[in-house]
Amino acid sequence: MSGTSHSPKDLNLQCPPKDGSLNHAEVLEFNAKHNPDAPFWMFARDAEVDDLVTISHREFRDACHRVAHILRPRRAGPERQVVGIIANSDSILYQTYVMSMIVAGMVPFPISQRNSAPAVVSMITKVSCHHILATPDVASTLIHDVKRELEASDYAVHVIDPPELALVFPQVVSKDASVPPVEEYPAVGQRPSLSEVMVYLHSSGSTGFPKPIPQTYQTSLDWTHLPCIHDVPSYPTFLRVGGMSLPSFHTLGLETQLYMPMFALRPVVHFRPSALDSYTALPVVPNADNLIEYIKKTKVNTVTVVPSFVEQWASNPRHIEVLKGLEFVVFSGGPLSLKCGNQLTAAGVCLTSLYGATEFAAAACCVPDPHTHVCEDWAWTRLPDIMKTRWISQGDGTYELHILTSDTFRPSVENLPDVRGYATSDVFAKHPTKEGFWRIVGRADDVIILSTGEKTVPLPMEGAILANPAVGGVVLFGRERTQIGALVEPRPGYEVDVNDPAQIAKFRNLIWPDVEEANKDAPAFSRIFKEMILVVSTDKPMLRAGKGTVNKKATVKYYEPEINELYETVLASASAGADVPLPESWTPGAVETWLQTHIEHVNSGKKAAPEVDLFAQGFDSLSATFLRNRIIGSLKHASDPELREHANKVSQNVVFANPTVRQLAQAVCAIVRGDVSEAAVDVTYHVDAIEAMVAKYSAGLPGSVGNVGLNGHAGVNGKDHGGSTVLLTGSTGALGSELLVELLGRDDVRTVYAFNRSSGRGEPLHERQSASFEQRGFDTELLKSDKLVFVEGDTTQDKLGLSDDLYEKIRSSATHIIHNAWRVDFNLALSSFESQVRGARNLINLAHTAKFSGQSRVRFMFASSISAAQAWPWDPREGAGSVPEDVIADGRWAVGNGYGEGKYVTERILAQSGLPATSFRIGQMSGGPPRGAWSTTEWFPIIVQSSVSMGLLPDAAGVASWLPMEAVARAMLDVAFAPVEPPSVLNLVHPRATRWSDLIAPINGALARTVTGEKELPVVPFAEWFAELERRSQSKDAGDEAEIRRLPALKLLDFMRNLARADTTLRSLAPSSNVDSANVGGADVDVESVGFQPFATTKAQQASKTMRTLAPLTAREAARWVEYWNSVGMFSEV
Repeated sequence: MSGTSHSPKDLNLQCPPKDGSLNHAEVLEFNAKHNPDAPFWMFARDAEVDDLVTISHREFRDACHRVAHILRPRRAGPERQVVGIIANSDSILYQTYVMSMIVAGMVPFPISQRNSAPAVVSMITKVSCHHILATPDVASTLIHDVKRELEASDYAVHVIDPPELALVFPQVVSKDASVPPVEEYPAVGQRPSLSEVMVYLHSSGSTGFPKPIPQTYQTSLDWTHLPCIHDVPSYPTFLRVGGMSLPSFHTLGLETQLYMPMFALRPVVHFRPSALDSYTALPVVPNADNLIEYIKKTKVNTVTVVPSFVEQWASNPRHIEVLKGLEFVVFSGGPLSLKCGNQLTAAGVCLTSLYGATEFAAAACCVPDPHTHVCEDWAWTRLPDIMKTRWISQGDGTYELHILTSDTFRPSVENLPDVRGYATSDVFAKHPTKEGFWRIVGRADDVIILSTGEKTVPLPMEGAILANPAVGGVVLFGRERTQIGALVEPRPGYEVDVNDPAQIAKFRNLIWPDVEEANKDAPAFSRIFKEMILVVSTDKPMLRAGKGTVNKKATVKYYEPEINELYETVLASASAGADVPLPESWTPGAVETWLQTHIEHVNSGKKAAPEVDLFAQGFDSLSATFLRNRIIGSLKHASDPELREHANKVSQNVVFANPTVRQLAQAVCAIVRGDVSEAAVDVTYHVDAIEAMVAKYSAGLPGSVGNVGLNGHAGVNGKDHGGSTVLLTGSTGALGSELLVELLGRDDVRTVYAFNRSSGRGEPLHERQSASFEQRGFDTELLKSDKLVFVEGDTTQDKLGLSDDLYEKIRSSATHIIHNAWRVDFNLALSSFESQVRGARNLINLAHTAKFSGQSRVRFMFASSISAAQAWPWDPREGAGSVPEDVIADGRWAVGNGYGEGKYVTERILAQSGLPATSFRIGQMSGGPPRGAWSTTEWFPIIVQSSVSMGLLPDAAGVASWLPMEAVARAMLDVAFAPVEPPSVLNLVHPRATRWSDLIAPINGALARTVTGEKELPVVPFAEWFAELERRSQSKDAGDEAEIRRLPALKLLDFMRNLARADTTLRSLAPSSNVDSANVGGADVDVESVGFQPFATTKAQQASKTMRTLAPLTAREAARWVEYWNSVGMFSEV
């Protein structure tokens, strides 16, 4: 031992072999022989800057032999005993205990003292651990509780007292102490094989009790080949590694504090051992302040830390100067906000990220190459070549990492069903330009799936909020809800009384700039509203793993009552908006001004143009909910009791039905006047709006001159000019993917432009398409076709948002346009779909100006919907008959939600376009081959999932005209490529409908085989089924997330009520002999189930061979839907 470190030039270091010829205990002897004086560990003895204590390799080896004699004298007793270490010890003592046990033929099991007694019992009993080395503070508390847990069994646990510092490193206690020669510890009789367990570590326990994970001699050697150790000796500067802040029981602590000096021969700096003061003194607890000072004092030139320390250092210019002086700073264990990382790299700090886990160690390349390292890549990571990997698409531009077992690297746990390897559950995004660079964006089980089906990846947003110095922890929540919320834990010094609304508001305002930063880079559906920030109480801190990171799932479960209460409060808020004074008068102008104030609160401080649709200005369904709540809250806090009464008359859809500030102001004025008619559908108003939009977007079109019908002259099929060129919009959706498969398989198609909007999340379009194909079981090899060209643009923009060259290329070659892209939101008013209508008109303009050789007009196929005739009577007694396959001139039959009204408007515009065009009114699409993929968020799958939870299935009178998605795509292309010009409108519903009961029966059978355990569910009339659902909706658990996941039909209660009412009506009309028909005017007629309108298909069958020859839905198809739903986890919560 010496007071100063050796120069690397004086040491002539010889790295130990890592080929398995030496195990860890033998490497200890190798270094004592070949590198005896090289520094192993270092620490500062006191406040003097240059007073560094060095423990050499020989001294460390001697210490291990001393402790081995104490723990297992004369090597007595059985080999391979597992010994737990639950010690609040200085890191140099802790790691010496670990290595000494290995020397003594024991199997050490470092365990975090943060674990509960039941968790410790669970782990030690799994590995037959009967001995625990424990410091006095742990023995009197945690171990005492462990023994009490075990009282009912005969499982014995013996406590070992840790050797004191003076016995382990006598030379450290006193510089002048004479150190007697060390007695060699007896050698092992039989050298352990590489497949035997060398040490146990444990998982963090984020999803339950932590699990012991065996690390064999082989896997422990594999770890030393990973970059965090392997790349260190070749780094051009001799590194002095700061490992003092890492928990010694943790994987990264073991790698850095023990394996790094053993195999890379670089000294690791520790905090001064508190045991120098007394045996019972507790070790230094690292924080951002004491760590940065210790970095300066000990002159380390690299350090590995948790991101929260980096976040705090970034706010202090003096600390940034210290970090700039280091070779590089490694962060690990959680997200670092992009804002913070970019700030530090711009200031000259070299940052690298370290990714790893107990199951496969610190895997990433974290030691930068000074010649090739790019500072701007700090957030991205690379995995080493020795690690065999595969990346599994998650369908949203992200990928889960699998680490496969190979001869060069073996994960400690294998959990894959098809090959040997480990599924990490960690989700990454690809670097947009650099091959092999990845950025972790969360856990597969962390991704929050909203009730809308949208996915929120929480990690980047949490990282952005953590950048605020007042924040100590963040967890996003919102699974199966309509909006995201955030649990935020104040950092010490910023605590608030969570029962004081003023303090809560002040804290939310304090962190709001960083929440806005998180919102800025997030998709609109992931935005966090200020009201959705739930502040953590000091009496109920977030639950953390041993390494200090938050156990997200456990914390969300822990706070479930508060989260449920928050949603109930926000969605029916009596206080939102109370901070805004009421208008001076209830006139439209004054109310507009008042509404603008509320809108600023909801819309990130931005006012709205008064006559422009709010949903075209950044609003979504969440914004509408909050604005409605603020209106209600303001009225409820009025001093005038009459105004308070009016608050109850604000309808649920008031913002959707009045989507401009001006319209909303008029609606509020009407409510205050006592005119509640704003809640009713004003058919005349809707029809006027429809006709106005038709007129606006059909202006300048030639009128209906192109479609001569099925018996007209031949049109162009593309074969006379070398093949067709198709512009397909919305190719990444369900129907879009089906269409793309069919188009790529056609010999008469030369080029397909797959046109889609940007996702807003940065995923490349080809990856989104590939994910969609994988989800539906399509062959992704098709996407390598030379025919396929991906195009990202925006139909609402001039020239579709494309470059001049690309727009001209499409314009000069397109023969067909298939317009399939359309926003799906049944809450919005027609005005919110104006941009969709504008996009359709822009595509019509493109078709009119196309100038390819050999054809005069582009064929235009539009994916409309049966919602375009949503007001057509379904009750057979009204005598309206089936919806015809013609353009419906009367807009009143389209009145309803804005989705269907927008489709109807586009049908009308297209009919006046002068193009050979068809609008396909597409009905309910069912899952088609090869997997039977049918989205679990649609109404019928929701019925099936909820039925399993309730234990009964609904029967319904009538028939279902559901059309497999594959048939829809093929029928559209039959018409698109027909040798005659296409009809204006075709109805795509199944021409040979199937009785509802004939579909429910095979679904029931498939459920019995795969879900309910060979027991078929009772089948009851729809009204009886709904009565059970309604009963459950009134239970105290109905609002809980877990209950909604089990019974998603609770979210569609009004919709289900309408289906039940329609079924009751149809049953009352049915003749006794046939419940699937209705007796009208003395005749029996087939009726659509649960209130769906009947649609004529005569023309569709004439125009499409697919429709003419389509067989009825079969029991096998119905069973395949269940198989698909089961495969994607739809029944996992029931």
